[in-house]
Amino acid sequence: MRYFLVSYLSPEGFGSIWFEHKTFPNYKWLCLKISEGRIDNNIIIVNIFEFKDKEDFDTFKFEE
Repeated sequence: MRYFLVSYLSPEGFGSIWFEHKTFPNYKWLCLKISEGRIDNNIIIVNIFEFKDKEDFDTFKFEE
């Protein structure tokens, strides 16, 4: 499993998502994930960061 943080711009604004995926995600999959299943090709991917391991990914996601 691979672990990612993606920053994006969309017609609704901007944001970031983090997720696990078996392979490097493609643009169409990211658009569906960001737009919660709606087809939206107006999304601009600003940055894709891949964590080196699950421990770093979990540390990043941890909220107190």
